[in-house]
Amino acid sequence: MGRIAISLAQLRYARGLKQEGQERLRTNTIPRFIKGNHVILSEEVALLDGFSIEVEGSENVKTVTGPFMLVGNHYKVGPLEFWHVLATSAVVKQITNHEVRWIMGEGKEIFHQPWETFHPQVSFVTDSAHKQIARSTDSIYEGDGEVVDKVATTIINGKAIALCPERQQSITLEQGDAEMGLLLSVMARRFQIPIICVGAWQDTDKTLHLQFGKPTAYQKIQAIVNNVNTNGFDREKRREEHGRQVVDFIMAQLAKCLPVHLRGNYLLSSLSNA
Repeated sequence: MGRIAISLAQLRYARGLKQEGQERLRTNTIPRFIKGNHVILSEEVALLDGFSIEVEGSENVKTVTGPFMLVGNHYKVGPLEFWHVLATSAVVKQITNHEVRWIMGEGKEIFHQPWETFHPQVSFVTDSAHKQIARSTDSIYEGDGEVVDKVATTIINGKAIALCPERQQSITLEQGDAEMGLLLSVMARRFQIPIICVGAWQDTDKTLHLQFGKPTAYQKIQAIVNNVNTNGFDREKRREEHGRQVVDFIMAQLAKCLPVHLRGNYLLSSLSNA
């Protein structure tokens, strides 16, 4: 297995787990990743035992009666750099009785973590390791291809799809990826399902927060697409502009689920009434 460099910041956040969480990660979660065994993300919220998780806006998830798209920020601060994935999965599972299926970006994975901090056998985050983690958690790994078909099948089966459009870890919001905007647009309109944003952050007192926003109806996405001006653009440019405008709109909605100081690139657009 290949190795990756581990920054001091990553080590500090990784060691933020309580003793019980570190022990579970070392003796239970990571060995299952290594063996390729199934890991249920909503149950792995147990890694965060000892932390206070404040959830707001869960009623917005309860109003949705079928599948939906879930959009989160790629927040890297906390006891684990993917704590928001575990916490979000647990909340949605409790409400919908379905496991969330995450899209895991190739080379920009949601499970980025210095594993060797917890387990001496694991000193990797290689492409093969990403794939194994994705398969263990039933995530959709972009490197495997057929992402659209897998997302469609998941939605048809009545489950939520979750993704982080930034496609990189951040503290304040970064620019959303146009390809993610295109995926959100196509799926929301094709299956007539809403998009729900969830902001994740950690307070200075170590409290972890999740804020679910109000659902964005697919009709709103359709209206954005109808108003995209692509005169003179070739097919590829039209696709890019379509995706960019949708992802920027959704990222502005996501920013509203975060404290003002974490809204980053989307601070100004989040202050509008759109």
